[in-house]
Amino acid sequence: MKCKNCGYENIEGAVFCAACGGNLNPTTENNESTNNTFKFSDATKVNISEDKVDISVDKNKIEDFVEGNIKLDENTNVGKDIIGMFVPKDKVDEVYNAAQNTYEKQKLENQNNNVNEVPKKKQNLNFKTVLIICLIIFVVIYIAVSYINKTKETKRSNSEITTTVNSESISTNSNALTTTTTITNEEYDKTGDFLLGVEDVFTISGKGTAASGKIERGIVKINDEIQIIGLNHETITTTVVGILENNRINKNEAEAGETVTLILKDISSSDVERGQVLAKPGSITQHTKFKCSVYVLKTEEGGRHTPFFTNYRPQFYFRTSDVTGVIELPEGVEMVNPGDTVEVDVELTTSVALEKGTRFDIREGGKIIGNGIVTDIIS
Repeated sequence: MKCKNCGYENIEGAVFCAACGGNLNPTTENNESTNNTFKFSDATKVNISEDKVDISVDKNKIEDFVEGNIKLDENTNVGKDIIGMFVPKDKVDEVYNAAQNTYEKQKLENQNNNVNEVPKKKQNLNFKTVLIICLIIFVVIYIAVSYINKTKETKRSNSEITTTVNSESISTNSNALTTTTTITNEEYDKTGDFLLGVEDVFTISGKGTAASGKIERGIVKINDEIQIIGLNHETITTTVVGILENNRINKNEAEAGETVTLILKDISSSDVERGQVLAKPGSITQHTKFKCSVYVLKTEEGGRHTPFFTNYRPQFYFRTSDVTGVIELPEGVEMVNPGDTVEVDVELTTSVALEKGTRFDIREGGKIIGNGIVTDIIS
């Protein structure tokens, strides 16, 4: 379209001349209103009056500032001559600067909105992470509690098995061993020779040395003569001058099955110790070597996991004495496995009061791994 004032050829549809800024639309010149509104694109409208320029921008389409998809950002620059096609020449710079300021402001707002959305995403991520961690902790606690309960049940079961085995395992060899049962006072041998295993020794002021323990058989009375036997000590004969029950009640006599304290005449505390026995004179002697029948507990009964061989050195527990002994297997037997019953020879490192039928436990590391009964005295 040719400008009537200067003759400059403008593009089709232009309102003002790009060279002189004259109005190319005759109707616009005759318009009494001094206000003009121009639409740059779907995104931007400009309202021009004599004293100001008002710009309205669609925020959703701010990047399409002018038709032809020309973007107003830091990388591209909208030519002022394009704006001059729609705006009077003296208003071009003002419109251009105003449009840039509007765009930069909107761009900054968009960036701030994006930044504000980040914490929400992080918050959602953190919530999921916390949820997963809580679930893992719950599973770990559940597994730990289950394991602890299972361990307790296993220990309780092993304890019950060991208790049962200790009372019944000797019956495996019916020729030499009999079932161990709970013995009441009525079942103790009260007619046999007196025998008491010493559990504790102490001195009673004004009375003398006293030895306490449970009477295994027979009856003891005040003024009875008894012997102190065992643990490599020389056998000593003494007299009972007092009998106490529960260390308080004086008695004239005591019988098998009772736990009593015997006050001994002319005996020092070094003459008697735990592990020895008090017995009727001549009824029992101390020995170091004997034959016995032994039952070795199975692994599930609380016994060993591996077999043992000749020269095996466990602890032998007779009444209240605990001494080391050496086991010698019979000819033709190379080893003894858990659960076996075998006849063996034993030699103790310390002499103990023994006789045929004396029962004992075999211990290793503080736990019982077998039971036995003396079948013959060697020396």
